[in-house]
Amino acid sequence: MRKPNELHGKRSGGKVHHLGFPRVKKYLTKNNGLTPEAMKTILPKELKRPRVLLQSALIFLPIMAVIVWMSIYIYRNDLSRNMKEIRNASEKNMLDKERCLADKIEDTIQDLHFIASLPEVPDALENFHGTAAERLKKTLTSLSNAKTTYDQIRFLDDSGKEVIRINYDPLKKARAVKESQLQEKKHRYYFTAIQTLKGNDVYISPFDLNVEHRNIEQPNKPTLRFARSVFDSRGKKRGFAIINLLGKPLVESLGFHLSTRHNELMLLNDEGFYLAGAPDDNNWGFMFPGTEKAITFATHFPDEWARIIDAENSQFHTKSGLFSFKKIHPLPKSALIDSGIFHWYMVSFIPANKLKAILPVKLDYVTLPLFTGLILFAGTLLLTIRIERSLQSRKNLEKLAAEIQAFYDHTPTLITICSPEGKYLMVNKATAEFFKMPKEKIIGKNLADLLPPELVKVFLKRIEKVTATNVPIMARDHIHINNHEQFFHSVLFPIRFENAPPSMFGVSSIDITNQVRYQNVLKENEARFRSLFEGSPDAIFLADASSGIITGANEKASILTGFAKEKLIGRHIASLHPENQQKTVAESFSEHETEPWKFRTSTPIESAVQHKDGHTIPVEIIRHKMKLDKRNVIYSIFRDITTRKKTESELLEKTVMLETVSGSVPAYIFMKDKDLYYTFINRYALKQHNIFPPEQMIGKTDYDIFPKGIANTYRFNDKKVLETKQPIINMEEEMILPDGTIIPVLTNKFPLFNKQGETEGIIGISIDLSEQKKAEEQKRKLEHQLHNSHKLETLGTLSGGIAHDFNNILTPIIGFTEIAIHNLPPESDAVQDLHAVLKAAKQAKRLVQQILTFSRQKPQNLLPQKLQPLIKESLDFLIHSIPTTVKIEKLIEEFDDMIMCDASQIQQIIMNLCTNAWQAMETEPRILTVVLKKTIIEKFMASSHKNLKENQQYAVITVKDTGKGMAKDEIDKMFDPFYTTKEVGKGTGLGLSVVYGIVQGHNGEITVESKKDKGTSISVFLPLMKEWQKSTDNEADFDR
Repeated sequence: MRKPNELHGKRSGGKVHHLGFPRVKKYLTKNNGLTPEAMKTILPKELKRPRVLLQSALIFLPIMAVIVWMSIYIYRNDLSRNMKEIRNASEKNMLDKERCLADKIEDTIQDLHFIASLPEVPDALENFHGTAAERLKKTLTSLSNAKTTYDQIRFLDDSGKEVIRINYDPLKKARAVKESQLQEKKHRYYFTAIQTLKGNDVYISPFDLNVEHRNIEQPNKPTLRFARSVFDSRGKKRGFAIINLLGKPLVESLGFHLSTRHNELMLLNDEGFYLAGAPDDNNWGFMFPGTEKAITFATHFPDEWARIIDAENSQFHTKSGLFSFKKIHPLPKSALIDSGIFHWYMVSFIPANKLKAILPVKLDYVTLPLFTGLILFAGTLLLTIRIERSLQSRKNLEKLAAEIQAFYDHTPTLITICSPEGKYLMVNKATAEFFKMPKEKIIGKNLADLLPPELVKVFLKRIEKVTATNVPIMARDHIHINNHEQFFHSVLFPIRFENAPPSMFGVSSIDITNQVRYQNVLKENEARFRSLFEGSPDAIFLADASSGIITGANEKASILTGFAKEKLIGRHIASLHPENQQKTVAESFSEHETEPWKFRTSTPIESAVQHKDGHTIPVEIIRHKMKLDKRNVIYSIFRDITTRKKTESELLEKTVMLETVSGSVPAYIFMKDKDLYYTFINRYALKQHNIFPPEQMIGKTDYDIFPKGIANTYRFNDKKVLETKQPIINMEEEMILPDGTIIPVLTNKFPLFNKQGETEGIIGISIDLSEQKKAEEQKRKLEHQLHNSHKLETLGTLSGGIAHDFNNILTPIIGFTEIAIHNLPPESDAVQDLHAVLKAAKQAKRLVQQILTFSRQKPQNLLPQKLQPLIKESLDFLIHSIPTTVKIEKLIEEFDDMIMCDASQIQQIIMNLCTNAWQAMETEPRILTVVLKKTIIEKFMASSHKNLKENQQYAVITVKDTGKGMAKDEIDKMFDPFYTTKEVGKGTGLGLSVVYGIVQGHNGEITVESKKDKGTSISVFLPLMKEWQKSTDNEADFDR
């Protein structure tokens, strides 16, 4: 044993001096350095023992070897990980830029298709001075300003000449180039290439610098050109649309002009020339052949270029640095691509010096193990010294024994030691407190002195068994002492020395009274749960929450499924359902494992159960997640809802029948509660009000649907019904639909009573009187037309006679006036007067002609005619008399069908209708539209116009204006003879009457649509020739 002063220092003058660092320094100074004698004094004496040094070496060397190996492993792992991160970052950067480049090109192609398909393009290429060209220029200018990357947007005709060109200037924005500045492009290489385009194919030029007037534009302007053919509506090629995409913004948006902290990114063409990212900005070298600018990637990195051109993408490390490259095909496969740019190369380059700066340094991984080794060596020495000194720790066993005794005395467990005969030899404090007597009085007593006789017999038998088997016995003991029932968990174990038979027995008893009582409560609860489980009127299944396997089922579950309970246990809960529902049920069941469903009851869901005999049973399922025997269990209640479903089905059938009946009635049927909120409205009303679904109507009032004035009227009548409890019968009122249409309705409202006879709402039925009112209006119109017909017939007879007599008077006036003009010298003053007389006479003659036509006194010359030439000839004649403020639009459908007509009268129809139209618009710029098309008359059209035959073909001439329009009363009188709204002297009032008479004479019909301040549309229906022939078989010939 080492003395204390040998462990901690040396004693001098009765004091102990500890050799800490200040002491060592002072000692070294005093003894002139670290001599062997000084070493022997300073170092602990344990180090002089070879066994201590050997133990230190055995501990230090393996640990140090592991540290060195780990350092090498970490360095290599860090180096590999860093290189991998650098490679991945380079690849991701190039992939992102490739995608961005492809998206930009695809966007440009979409814009090219857009401008090529504009409806103004064919007209603009045909007439680049017209309005279509101006609209096209505005559209292209807006597109160029919006994009900002389109240097030029052009349209070339098929000869290569620019028709329209929009130039974009970042300062001045986009503008259309003047006609004098437009250029010929037929000699450009891209014009030659686009000649071969088919359909909507797109041509994309090489990525190069823009050339103007055979010189490279300065400053350099990298450009990609996109072109496609332009066709008119008949599919004929009319020219080409071209977009020049600026390359500089494209390259800058991808970041090729910037270098990151370590990375340099370059874009090369297939020959290795720099397109972006070149050292010293020497890009586009292929545009400067034979000059110092014609620099390629191979000029700087010849060996690396040889490796790049042979692969699609790769990474490699050379003495120059780390190269990552990718051959990119950014252009869509559908485009016609010049072979020179079929692919580019994107190269990411990290120079060797920068790569070295970001990779791990070996020295960092060597320094740490060395420093750690020194610390470890010192720690190992200290550890071995500690181990050596711990040999003295055996003295602590006495202290440990004392602690064990303290535990023995203070533990709540009853611990006793007794002899084989059952005499107490030792007891702890807990035992003494249990028997309520001092330990000294218990020691020496027998078991029978303190315990019940039946328990004493049990303990003695246990002692005999342990003596025979030498194996401890664990058991639960039930004791009644002092009118108290207690339960203990006891262990009887032998105590022996070496190999001798047990001479003592120890008993450890833990009071488990509370645990037993708790278990009894659990058993009672389990019995109660089992009773409820088995006696439930619904089927109940217990299933494992994680797997869905059924672990329990009650008798009702067996009845519901037709399977015995033992057959149900072990099946998946989803297998109870029909095959088409099993997947859905399994997914729904698994949702209980998610956090929102944790230990709560689900909402009821409806499903079906497949019975053993094959039929399905509708069920309502409620699930609850709970803990059972430390397991998550899903408690599922399956309620048979067959009867409920049958009742619901019957109720639904009655409801559907009621809704069908109410929805089929062409009336507004509604119900309101006593607060006048809607509770029901039929489908007819929903459809008329365009309200879907019905829930949007339920709960609303009249104020939510109708204008306030109408709603006030409805509310007044509804309150009257509620207060008086008397119905309102056959009340005519108005209803406003959502589009503003006001319709007349006949309304009946009745009070609704509950079982107690109290008014709880009203029911109303409003019948739409629109058709009835229309029929009345139609009857009035027919009566008016009949009256007009009689009036026109009488007026025609009268005017015909007058016209003949008046024509006889005009003949000599016109004849002798022309003779007089012929006989007089041209310079005579009388000639001018005679011309005035002749003009007035001819005007009177034309009036006579209109009167004869109106009265059908002038014979018709009906011949097969095509309408298109007659209409065009009439419009060509009119165009010189129409004001310049009125623009004529012609929509003439080409067809070969002819009509039987008098050509002059058809032209008179066109002239009269067009004249009336432009005179209604002469005060301001408007549009006059003339339309010719074929149509087949449908049933509703034939029913409202007596001259039109159902399912027969007609030619329809429509003349539309955008003038002031007409009111309804004006439309009713517009065909009356001598009716006019024009100023005095500007109209006779016979023009439309003549038109009406001509149309009727051709077995046709005329319709009018007009809105005040919106314009008028007049349509003339004339039967096509073959339909004419069909109709004349059953009708009299025309009055020729």
